[in-house]
Amino acid sequence: MARRWWAVPALVGAAVALAACGEDRGWKGSEKWASWGDGTVIIPQPGDPPVGEGNAAEPGTPAPGGPITAADCLALVTAEGRRIHVAADAAPGGDGSEAAPFRSIQAALAGAAPGDTVVLAPGRYAEDVRTVRDGTRAEPIAIVGAPGAVVQGAGAENVIAIDHDHHLLCGFTVDGLHGDRGSAAGYRDGLLRAAGVTGLRLLAMDFRNAGGACVRIAGGSNGNEVAWSAFEACGVRDFVFGGAGRSGEAIAIGTASGAGEPDRSDENHVHDNRFDTGGNECVAIEAPSAGNVIERNRCTGQLDAASGGMASRGSGNLFLDNEIGGNVGAGIVLGGAGEAEGIDNVATGNVIRDNAGGGVKVTRAPQRRVCGNTLAGNAAGDAVGEHAAAYAPGAPCEE
Repeated sequence: MARRWWAVPALVGAAVALAACGEDRGWKGSEKWASWGDGTVIIPQPGDPPVGEGNAAEPGTPAPGGPITAADCLALVTAEGRRIHVAADAAPGGDGSEAAPFRSIQAALAGAAPGDTVVLAPGRYAEDVRTVRDGTRAEPIAIVGAPGAVVQGAGAENVIAIDHDHHLLCGFTVDGLHGDRGSAAGYRDGLLRAAGVTGLRLLAMDFRNAGGACVRIAGGSNGNEVAWSAFEACGVRDFVFGGAGRSGEAIAIGTASGAGEPDRSDENHVHDNRFDTGGNECVAIEAPSAGNVIERNRCTGQLDAASGGMASRGSGNLFLDNEIGGNVGAGIVLGGAGEAEGIDNVATGNVIRDNAGGGVKVTRAPQRRVCGNTLAGNAAGDAVGEHAAAYAPGAPCEE
């Protein structure tokens, strides 16, 4: 099927501004970090194939104009669907109308059908959110928040659980800090978990303050998108409060070895996000997940010397045109636990600088394409790892 696109105006607003957090390693205050770029936002048209069938944006596609406002989010949802309104301070007994909103997101989702949009008013929502039914590709179920809408959870392991296909979340904050900032017990473990789903779109979201991974896309979740969103303070349990593990990815795709049955979560598209994890990887892809496209993101703040800003322990994944700097580990790590894991990946067009653990760390071979990157100031060298000698990540790519 031929690729078709909508071209919509560059989206602007201030709904997803990154707050300063942790040590500034020279990236958060830089012009590159602050500037989001210009141009046109490219949005796949309903009915297009998933990423692995030709729906991924080509390298060099113009970056989005900036974070999006609630009005921009509403422009992306199905016009014919109902608007179901929610306000955290609403009076009991509402019917979901704008005049009498529901008091909880879950009450709105209970009645939401494909094509409907749950609209969150500003306020703090102390509730766990669970999807109820599938949307459709043409008519997803949407949750759209105004600036100042913050979902904090009510005690479940994950604040939001996505267990059904075709949902759009846009424009609001998920904040795991619900108690004492100075105690690990004051933070929710995970902010969002998607399990075995397709058609999930997380756009212009703000994820912050997770005990473990901020967002986990796993359990055979294929063909999902995370874009134009901000991530910070993931993994506070281990990286702030001295826990025994290394959990703290901003986005984890698949399930790590030893953390459950390995799953294949393929063809997910992570693009144009800003990461300051304060924990582990900005994006970590676990074996045997494949065909994931990670592009045009900005990644800093990773604190695990054994890993990197981005990592593929699965095979056949792509890292394109990212800016990765100021991390304790390497910029990009390619290689999994087994000899046949984490091979055949692509890393090209990335700007990789000022990472203490090196530029590109290659622990398994062969890799498909590691070239055409810009590297500088990586303390351990531009190419590191057991197979470093076979790769020159800064050399031009051969045609």
